[in-house]
Amino acid sequence: MRIIRIEHYGTSFYARVTEEGLMSLDRTRGTGGIIPPEQARLLQLAVPSKIVRIDCSPGGSRTPDISLKPPSCIISTSQSVLLPAGTTDASSSACLAVLMGHQCRETTPADVRKLIFGFTCANDISATVPGLSAPGSTAAGGFDTFAPIGPFLETDIDMPEELVVTTSVNGEPRCDMRLDELALSPFEAISRISRIMTLQPGDVVLIGSTGMETAIANGDLIEVNIAGIGTLENSIKALATDTHAGHDTSSAPVQ
Repeated sequence: MRIIRIEHYGTSFYARVTEEGLMSLDRTRGTGGIIPPEQARLLQLAVPSKIVRIDCSPGGSRTPDISLKPPSCIISTSQSVLLPAGTTDASSSACLAVLMGHQCRETTPADVRKLIFGFTCANDISATVPGLSAPGSTAAGGFDTFAPIGPFLETDIDMPEELVVTTSVNGEPRCDMRLDELALSPFEAISRISRIMTLQPGDVVLIGSTGMETAIANGDLIEVNIAGIGTLENSIKALATDTHAGHDTSSAPVQ
């Protein structure tokens, strides 16, 4: 099932994408009615309390690196990643994004699947800005717009370890990641996180590998693809001033 998050007559909710149109999944509105796409506005797929990134690099430590990104990092497909003024180095790292549907705390890998809402593509952006963010720091990955996710949530994936994540820059293939080669499976990774912190409904987990990092620059078009989910596309825009003001997370009409 492909799911997006939309605004319809001032109310935001998740909707199923069908050939006939959009079907509301909001029980308070009643489910089953078809909404014409032209009446809806596409919203970012998640409004999490936190974004958790876990590095599951093949051959890496069974104690993987876990870091946090602020919710303001999230943007949708087709929106621009904004590099801060003064950026000296920037990179993109394609990931599998997992959106939690239920609270997850001290959960075993076998029980994780039933707590997940859906899966989608993600791009973990990082930038070095002298005086603001050092390479590899939390600040480097914490700028607004630095966690694009999309284009859809796919719910009908029972074995995410079989997925392959690919990245291209300006149409040129750069790298790919087979999830079955990672140090931890997606369910093991989420279970590991749940032993450290409680994942709340709506939280986003980014599952990635250092091998997926690729350099990016102003004007680049980054595409992250996962077969069965779709392609996340975002352009890179370098800011001329030291402000991120005005990045819009909800202005794209549904196509």
